[in-house]
Amino acid sequence: KDKELITYLSDQAAISLTRARFYEDQKNYEIHITDILLEAIDVQIPEKLGHSKRVAKYSNIIAKAINMPGENTKRLYFACLLHDVGFLKIMADENYQSENFRKHPAIGYEMISPINFYADIAPFILHHHERYDGFGYPEGLKGDGIPLESRIIAVAEAFDAMVSETSYKVPLDFDSAVLELQRNAGSQFDFWLVEVFVNNITTEHLQ
Repeated sequence: KDKELITYLSDQAAISLTRARFYEDQKNYEIHITDILLEAIDVQIPEKLGHSKRVAKYSNIIAKAINMPGENTKRLYFACLLHDVGFLKIMADENYQSENFRKHPAIGYEMISPINFYADIAPFILHHHERYDGFGYPEGLKGDGIPLESRIIAVAEAFDAMVSETSYKVPLDFDSAVLELQRNAGSQFDFWLVEVFVNNITTEHLQ
């Protein structure tokens, strides 16, 4: 009986170790693939170098302020990093043509959704250019019908676009960018999330 019990326990331990090793390998693979995609995005759009990581940083400010659960925050983080992945299938010189630019959320969704460990963030990527008033794209979702994570990304991305220097525009100063978010709260952006963001963002976060 002791031998049977020890054999059973050792088998269970072996199963647990195998599962733990598989989970760790999967997480390492996910991180590695994400890094490769991020590097590819930065090469494809050098004007927005580091944009995805800054969007993740600004989104995290909101996530912390609203006490978003840890697992949801992790999904938001990866969605931020990959929200522009659709640009990888658009020619670099066509990125800022309106008809092509508007395709990148749907293209990103199609790229990400078949991958198991990205599937749950795919809708956040698809809808990060929806507007709170329903005049966004690709599906014209409105208000709380837009995933919370997508609404957060929309605020964070707009802020970064305004304060970051690129080859095609002069950045706004911190106060002007905050004011612009507030002006568009309730139309382009979720007014509650804008309030949360402007109450927690500081100039130190821009460093």
